[in-house]
Amino acid sequence: MRIAAFDLGTNTFNLLVADATDTFYHEVYRDKKAVKLGHAGITRKVINDEAIERGVEAIRSCMKAIEPLNVDKILAVATSAIRSAENGVAFTKRLYKEFKLEVHIIGGDEEAELIYLGIRRAVPLTVENVLMLDIGGGSNEFIIANSSIISWKQSFPLGIARLLEIFKPSDPMTNKVVCDVMKYLDQELKPLKEAVAIYSFSRLIGSSGSFDTLANMCNIKNNQGTLYPSGTFYKFNKADILAFCDKLIYSTLEEREKMKGMDLMRIEMIPLAAVFIKYVLEIINVNEIYQSSYAIKEGIIFSYSEVEN
Repeated sequence: MRIAAFDLGTNTFNLLVADATDTFYHEVYRDKKAVKLGHAGITRKVINDEAIERGVEAIRSCMKAIEPLNVDKILAVATSAIRSAENGVAFTKRLYKEFKLEVHIIGGDEEAELIYLGIRRAVPLTVENVLMLDIGGGSNEFIIANSSIISWKQSFPLGIARLLEIFKPSDPMTNKVVCDVMKYLDQELKPLKEAVAIYSFSRLIGSSGSFDTLANMCNIKNNQGTLYPSGTFYKFNKADILAFCDKLIYSTLEEREKMKGMDLMRIEMIPLAAVFIKYVLEIINVNEIYQSSYAIKEGIIFSYSEVEN
């Protein structure tokens, strides 16, 4: 079955087309569009007019791209920015009116479950628990799970677009802002710290844009190249990821533009993402850190194909 999966995120709209069954997966096409739905509105629970138009144009382009691909099923989910916006439902209704695209607005728990399904197919898991982290623009999802079961999960409205609106960091960030963000995370992530005290795990697996960018940067440093396109995961050297986090936190926009492996879609938000990752690594005791190339959009496809087949 050929499935087109749309992940309508806060910063980026992602499209993935794949042929999939419960045992087979082959990617056909993928694309991503920078939409910045959360810009100048996410903390006020609104998607502003300019962001709405960026979103509409992104969907227009994606729908045109899949026309010749003979897709059997189109699935679309919307996450934090749309679910928290007062005009989020109105936005999805417009997408249906203009493109006949049915968008399912999902809650944080369902988002975490889809992320788990994606990561589980990308990174080899065992009966031992791992901690999964998906860093988004509107929310961040944490999942403690093994190859067969989720033991704990929670979505936190601490996405990088939200942090950007709250703290409005200078370029480069000051030590005071870094400390303020760390204190804020320490307060808001108390449920995570409680879970860490209950459940044991030896690995952190990160997914989505910030971890993808860090994997590219680390791989270029160590192997003089970018991530292998067909790879489903990357294993970090912990010292490397910490060093790159420190470099990104205190870098200027101009410096980041010149960094090898930098995704220009992430260039504004990645210093705060680096603060977030560094904070998490400080409160958990793991030496093994992985990047998963699969996340929510792959989870959408696996969830549907496993049920239908």
